[in-house]
Amino acid sequence: MNAVCHEQFELESLFGKKLTGGFDGGSISSDGGSLVLRELDLRYGVTKLMARSLLDRRAANRVHHGLETLLKQRVYGIALGCEDANDHDRLRYDPALKAAC
Repeated sequence: MNAVCHEQFELESLFGKKLTGGFDGGSISSDGGSLVLRELDLRYGVTKLMARSLLDRRAANRVHHGLETLLKQRVYGIALGCEDANDHDRLRYDPALKAAC
């Protein structure tokens, strides 16, 4: 028999919007663990410190995503078991990873 968990939990808000986690929404994301990584990163500021320590030499007028966001995508992807950069083409559509980054 399969047990179903309907408990929901609050996460840090995202752009002023309430963000709630739960297990009753069906198949929404390939890995909800990215939101847990986001919570830990917000608490300890790992990617923020990494971004501050790197020099971004990209042409500012051509940049769409900040260095910290790119680091989040890469670090979270590696932590979620997607070590190859080619996995990110698929992951960029994942709602949980998009919210986390």
